[in-house]
Amino acid sequence: EKDPLPDLFRDVPAALAYVKPVLDDDGLQAVDFEYVYVNDEYCAVAGKTGEELTGKRYGDVFHNADQLLISDIYRASMLGKTSRGTRFSAAGGIWLENIVAPASRNGYCTIVLMDVDERKKEYLDLDDRRRRTDAMLATARILSGEPEYEKAIEGAIYEICVYLKCDCLYIYTMEPGSDRVEQLFEVCAPGVDMKRRRSADAR
Repeated sequence: EKDPLPDLFRDVPAALAYVKPVLDDDGLQAVDFEYVYVNDEYCAVAGKTGEELTGKRYGDVFHNADQLLISDIYRASMLGKTSRGTRFSAAGGIWLENIVAPASRNGYCTIVLMDVDERKKEYLDLDDRRRRTDAMLATARILSGEPEYEKAIEGAIYEICVYLKCDCLYIYTMEPGSDRVEQLFEVCAPGVDMKRRRSADAR
């Protein structure tokens, strides 16, 4: 009688893969994992066919191997630990929630991927709005509370620099009808060596 399990996996309304770890010579850690079975949804998310995945090693198919995923595979298949997280699928161009869970057969585990792209985008949008609001409030506090003009402006620019996640911000002035540019302020983010980011290099 035909094994019904592959059909059951195919009917699961999520991207699913059944895998086993490839261990190092000492058998103490996983260096890769092998696809034993993948359903159609998983193939669509991975941008590969079943033939390209089944029986193949993850690192041979995807050259930018996710070492954290390989570690999760080891923990699930060898230690019985379930893990979950959110990853961006370069193949599908979407955010996915992944669950790596031990299988009933020792030494194997399953990977389940669920599309959370819209939820992730909403979260990122909310996070950006929160950061923008924090930057605006911090800037307002500095401008209203710092009596020294230059310190107030530098403090405000610094908060904007942190919000924009840029290395440095510069403020220049140019007189109307003149080609002369004068730098007024230069502020760099934490950890940036100001001497290495000369204003002459700004574009």
